[in-house]
Amino acid sequence: MIKELELIGLSKGDAITYDALVKHGPCRAGVLIAKLGIHRNLIYQSLQRLILRGMVVKVIEKGVWTFQITDPNSLLSTFRIQETILTGIVEKINTLHSKSEQQIIVYE
Repeated sequence: MIKELELIGLSKGDAITYDALVKHGPCRAGVLIAKLGIHRNLIYQSLQRLILRGMVVKVIEKGVWTFQITDPNSLLSTFRIQETILTGIVEKINTLHSKSEQQIIVYE
């Protein structure tokens, strides 16, 4: 799953962190640090980026922050929104491109 997560735009570290949360369920950052053997700063940075992407949430339990994945179906809605935005961008580019002068490319 890590390679697939990288294909959708996650860094390798973020993909590894997300994969660990999927496999181990909700846990503290310390558990991820111990299981993955990655420096704590890198784990916290990955968790923060995953939170910003809406893929992970942090919840306080008994005074301790735990991290868990969000509903996996929300990933699809995020990418559908991005697809809609990109479709609009492509349409604008095509409109602007069609108004510009035609280019002729000669291959020999």
